[in-house]
Amino acid sequence: MEDKIENKENEEGKKGKVAFFQEGGWYSGISKNDKNVKTVNRLAIVAGAALIILFVLLTIFAPPSKLDTPVVLFVSSDGIIFWTAVDNASGYIIKASAGTTNIEKDVSSDAVSFYSDAVSFDLTTLNLISGITYQISIKAVGDGYSDSDYSAIVNYVV
Repeated sequence: MEDKIENKENEEGKKGKVAFFQEGGWYSGISKNDKNVKTVNRLAIVAGAALIILFVLLTIFAPPSKLDTPVVLFVSSDGIIFWTAVDNASGYIIKASAGTTNIEKDVSSDAVSFYSDAVSFDLTTLNLISGITYQISIKAVGDGYSDSDYSAIVNYVV
């Protein structure tokens, strides 16, 4: 870095070399007491504080994590639907569609059976019309999380 060092005189009339980098850090003056060095140090402190504040704000105001999408495993002949349990889900919404009819039901924990890795719900409690084919899908909901996407559709004939 020798080519970036020049002889200069500071405000007290002392001559010395202005170096852009010296052992221990970057300097823009003859000594560490020069106004330029103090300004650079203050700017570095302000920039560091701004980065810390930015990190904290991004952490606090970051959008919540999205829950994983449940996977429908199967629908039994007696209308019980089984799907994969989703970590951090506090409940599930089941959507049943047929033509222009759309039914969405928030399935509370007392209406759902929780197993180790699977969840089930009795579709017959939705009072669906007999003989109609419904497209069923499920999404997970949870406190402090964004709802999952709806699962792939499975057909269910009542």
